[in-house]
Amino acid sequence: MGQASPINIGIDYSDEFLVGHPVIDREHRSLFEKSRAVLHAFLLNSPRPQIIEGMRELYTELQNHFTHEEAILDALDYPRLPEQREQHEAIMAKAARTLAHYEAQSMSFGDLYSFLFGQIVKGHFLKEDMLLKDFLATSHS
Repeated sequence: MGQASPINIGIDYSDEFLVGHPVIDREHRSLFEKSRAVLHAFLLNSPRPQIIEGMRELYTELQNHFTHEEAILDALDYPRLPEQREQHEAIMAKAARTLAHYEAQSMSFGDLYSFLFGQIVKGHFLKEDMLLKDFLATSHS
């Protein structure tokens, strides 16, 4: 599944996603692009196995990202690490349910978009992770 796609999903990756840590920022961008590619494949009615493969790759990358992010936050003594872990666990549980649901049957574009861009990108990257951005800017400048 290709990295870039011309699909307009109503949100573009921009500097507003940057938290100020190179590893986290790089992984956020990759997750954003992979999410976009899955949605693009879905809209193009790509073969179901291709979409499932893309969703599985995204799931694995998301899990790895959360592991990396938590290790980084732990090393920084980030005070909201317990809340981050809790959110990560909830997102991964939802990701597992979403993947299993799609593997068992189809789902609507709206449901997939809502999870990928509503919960992960807007809900986590642009809300919870922005608290990290503030922490990094004030404590490590």
